[in-house]
Amino acid sequence: MMKKILIVWLLFVLLVMAVGVFLLFAENNHRVVQKVISRVTPTQFSTGGEACLTKLAERGITFKSMGTSAENDICVIHDAVKIRNFPNTKLSGSVLLNCQTAIDFANWLEEIEAKEVEHMGTYNCRKIRGSTRTWSQHSFGSAVDISYINGASVKDDWHKDNDKGRYLRKAGKAACNHFPNVLTPDTNHDHHNHFHIDNGPRGVLTTCAK
Repeated sequence: MMKKILIVWLLFVLLVMAVGVFLLFAENNHRVVQKVISRVTPTQFSTGGEACLTKLAERGITFKSMGTSAENDICVIHDAVKIRNFPNTKLSGSVLLNCQTAIDFANWLEEIEAKEVEHMGTYNCRKIRGSTRTWSQHSFGSAVDISYINGASVKDDWHKDNDKGRYLRKAGKAACNHFPNVLTPDTNHDHHNHFHIDNGPRGVLTTCAK
């Protein structure tokens, strides 16, 4: 009987010690664990490196190189660049993107002959709306939200059978030539007033062909 009591007591002590070690590890190493997870989980494609920065300059795109821009251990923009306007496109405000996304964005703007673009933001350290685990591509400077192009409103004109509506739908389709993920008002209500384009791993909601 005494032997059984000792065994139970020993198991209890070991369990308490194990829980204590786990809690101590979780408290002191939470950021380290999050950093490892964010690196192991594929979150973004190549950001371009020095070759990309050279390409931006060669194309006459005025930009400010920000190096590695980090708000914390997870929301990191590699090869970050800040751009106020593109050579043939006036933006409503500066964009902060990784270099490769900036190049792809410039290519799309040229293809659709965008003269004026209003956007709803680029960098934003947050998780995808409705998700508790997955980080938005806005967290890595890999995404842009677009509300107006050449005076056409995504919110008001997307569904119209007129020049503005047709232009926006054509622009949305063309975005798939440059980005793996394109979300439009046809995707869900969250995007009723803007395009979301990003360079992350292809998601299930993208309008682009699998």
